[in-house]
Amino acid sequence: MKGGLYYHPDRIKKPSSPMLLDMARYNHVEYFVQLIENIVPEVLKDLEILIRKIDSAQKWFKEKKLDHNSSPSEWVLVKKSDQDKIYSGYAPLKNGLLNWASKYNLDSDNDFYIELALWALHSFYEDIQDAEREERIQEAIEYAKHFGIPRERAVEWYFSGMQRNSKPFEEKVSLSGALYVSEIEFDDFHLGESSSLKMCPIIRDLFDGHFPFVFVPKSYDLTLQNIGKSEVSLNSFEEILMIEKRLIGTGWDPRTETWKEFEESMDRWFDTYKKMYRERTEKFIEQHGYVKGKEKRNQEHFKWLVHYQIQGWSLRQIAEHYEDEELSEDTIFRGVKSASEIVMLNLRQSNRTGRPRSNNSEE
Repeated sequence: MKGGLYYHPDRIKKPSSPMLLDMARYNHVEYFVQLIENIVPEVLKDLEILIRKIDSAQKWFKEKKLDHNSSPSEWVLVKKSDQDKIYSGYAPLKNGLLNWASKYNLDSDNDFYIELALWALHSFYEDIQDAEREERIQEAIEYAKHFGIPRERAVEWYFSGMQRNSKPFEEKVSLSGALYVSEIEFDDFHLGESSSLKMCPIIRDLFDGHFPFVFVPKSYDLTLQNIGKSEVSLNSFEEILMIEKRLIGTGWDPRTETWKEFEESMDRWFDTYKKMYRERTEKFIEQHGYVKGKEKRNQEHFKWLVHYQIQGWSLRQIAEHYEDEELSEDTIFRGVKSASEIVMLNLRQSNRTGRPRSNNSEE
């Protein structure tokens, strides 16, 4: 594992939701969740069984005339249903989710997987309501018109892609479909606040606005630096000079130097600028609490994690399943452990034999 993308350890996900704020982590979690859905589909089947409990919670929500911020789609409220009488009607849903998470060892310190399951379940519940189905059908018909798709084919065409899990009367619970990553602007706001950098109204990205990569070497500065009378600085490369609407910088004069000489000089200064640019940017972001995440290159480790954590296989069973790869149990455990840390999962206690392999496991 080598250093990957930077993230702020206090902003891994939005509070009380499974929306991630770290793009690299999102990519890994999405891949892991999709593996669960493909290798262990009973995870989704067991979650779908809880539809009656969320229906009961939804009825309680309406009967008590609670405001929209008190919806049973919020785990923070469902979680305290056995302590707060206002939300006591959510208690069966809470117990169902906890049992589901316990069965498949989907335990995390921040309740991420329970929050994800609740969002997936609530989205499925809304999708199967008659009014929602009719609305999606009409939306598909209207959208298809723009592409010349006839009415009788509109629904099939519209829901054949990313929206396939919400096709009317064929809806499916989807954990990966309930997973979201926040727009970078959310983190830009917090970083701007802590660093006192103001967002540019035209250029929305904080780094595009304050740390653009600009290589415009100034010939006078570089000449002094070449003869040792000045130290190189970022200002020597990034200060854009305009005189009478003309860009002033360092140009190649074929009368005084060959192209090879000029190219070698520019390559040398470009390497210098890249190094200085990187160091400045990393120093800035590290000063404001960001750390470099782990870059997971071996995707197989997430598959081992599904076998170990979700299916309950022992390390020996995993090694036997992948016998052609001649994996040691120590190698598998290290891979499982590193993958679990990235996807915010608490590893279950190891067992010697593991559960019997299900028919849904990959062969």
